[in-house]
Amino acid sequence: MNLMKRTLFGVPMGVLVASLLSTVALGAVVNLISNTIQLTVETKTPLEVKFTDVSNRLTIVDDNTATGTIYAGDTFWFKYNVTNHANNPIDRYPVILTKSDAGLSAGLQEVERIIYYDANYPSGIDITNMVYCVNNDGSLTQLRNCPATAADTWLELFFDNNGDGTAQPYTITAETTWWYKIEVETSPSMAEQNVTIKYEEHFSLP
Repeated sequence: MNLMKRTLFGVPMGVLVASLLSTVALGAVVNLISNTIQLTVETKTPLEVKFTDVSNRLTIVDDNTATGTIYAGDTFWFKYNVTNHANNPIDRYPVILTKSDAGLSAGLQEVERIIYYDANYPSGIDITNMVYCVNNDGSLTQLRNCPATAADTWLELFFDNNGDGTAQPYTITAETTWWYKIEVETSPSMAEQNVTIKYEEHFSLP
């Protein structure tokens, strides 16, 4: 969770009421010091992302990062929550970033299948053909046409559920939490490798 802290010093008492009205919704901490006040304002990002569980091949490093060693024919998975703290819906663009100490082949041949789960798909759906890599210019390339990635270089992936090769947003309603799970089946011919997985949300307000 990104957290930005700003501290304002020496605000005159004459603007106390206005200052409190403008900051109370942000959880301001107010300390009275003689005839001045000190305000500490904590502004949280409206979208909070958190890994909640992973398979035994992975270890959670922080809220949006997991690492582990995977082997040929493995099936590994990770589960995460996305919370909208705002009182309005948010259009979100979720991306998964992955890198390997061995590099990733063209078309990500290390991966046989990708299964997606959420409250609407508790039994999972195969999204392998709907996963795209994000190019440097922001355009999308279908997974099996993605270029090779060098060792320890991030590959950014986006789930395009209508398969038209453009990044459409996914809307999350106000003040709600959704859970998601991604399951990956690896190729039986893949070499053992150490991977890092990050989950990020890019967003805009409708």
